[in-house]
Amino acid sequence: LSKYCHECNLIQEEPERISLTWLSHKKEIERLSDSDYISKKDFNKLWELEMSLEIKTIIGLIWETGVRKIELINIELDDVDQKNRSISIETAKRDSHNRIVYYSPSLSRLIRRYLKEIRPQKIYSNESDKLFLGERSKKLNPSWLRQQISKKYEKAGIQETLYTDAAGDERKQYN
Repeated sequence: LSKYCHECNLIQEEPERISLTWLSHKKEIERLSDSDYISKKDFNKLWELEMSLEIKTIIGLIWETGVRKIELINIELDDVDQKNRSISIETAKRDSHNRIVYYSPSLSRLIRRYLKEIRPQKIYSNESDKLFLGERSKKLNPSWLRQQISKKYEKAGIQETLYTDAAGDERKQYN
């Protein structure tokens, strides 16, 4: 991570500390909020739930790597380097560069199990290069993914309704 940040001029190395250049922009700091992130305590509640291997792998990847849902949907099999426990992510942001994210040995075991036990059972497993497939499509549907994760958050008791919009739809803390 440090090497990547340095190459992208996001950090400046100093003898006793590393300062993040982008944190000096007030606009960026204002956008970061505690309500945008799940706490370790809430994650542990979520992780202890009974869930399918596929959903557990997805939630683990989101938690450990910080990938956005749309980035997760677009991960291809060739992006995953199981030997180095890393994934090349095509970023969803405008600057459109790839970044490398790393994951733990325990998540590595989940990914291997998913690839061996679940993915081959999917209808399009031989036709799609995506890591995660829909039941009847060549990649996950973003709405389905959001719905599955939201259900797990609610079941863990960590999903809060922030407000109800003009159409009468509840807007949740984690989507």
